[in-house]
Amino acid sequence: MLINTSSHFLRNWEETTIEGSKLKERKNWKSPVIEETTQVCDDNSITHTERCIIKFPKENIFKVVANVDKYKYFVPYVQNSVILSKDFNNDFSEKKKKQFLGKLDVGFRKLNLSYTSLVTVYPYESIKASIPENSSSILEFLVSSWDFKDVPDEENECEINFSVSFKFRSNLIHAIAHEYFEKTQSETFISFIKQCENSNKRK
Repeated sequence: MLINTSSHFLRNWEETTIEGSKLKERKNWKSPVIEETTQVCDDNSITHTERCIIKFPKENIFKVVANVDKYKYFVPYVQNSVILSKDFNNDFSEKKKKQFLGKLDVGFRKLNLSYTSLVTVYPYESIKASIPENSSSILEFLVSSWDFKDVPDEENECEINFSVSFKFRSNLIHAIAHEYFEKTQSETFISFIKQCENSNKRK
């Protein structure tokens, strides 16, 4: 059962907000189109996907997504984020597959959720995350994926494909989380783009 399938045509940044602050620029989007779909299945699992093209090299946005410990500074409703694997570092120069455990604390109204994910990074290509089986008393499963591709014949442009699938064990928590998800799904995705922009400005 599909509850929402849409393509958003953002004519300007003023149509989108993050934590109440309007975004005033769109200069780092190649196209005003964000493709977005949300599917709720009969078993209450939710799958959400987004796609866009931005005017940044894929290496830039990859680093923003891979730095899980920084999420608490810019991702809406993330109260704390930490990389638990002590031997992990953010040096991707060898372009080798890496794995680490990352913990997020998320708060929204009555929902307070902490979970640990196994994160697998393929430098500058993709980032996959999933909670280990039976590791959460609240989540039955959670799987997310980021894929980054160069745009052919376009210098320093990147196509981003993001997806997340999850299911809560409790119908009550599902109802609360669904409200949270509907409120934040686009905010969260765009927050990574804005963080990439801010990081680029600081260089």
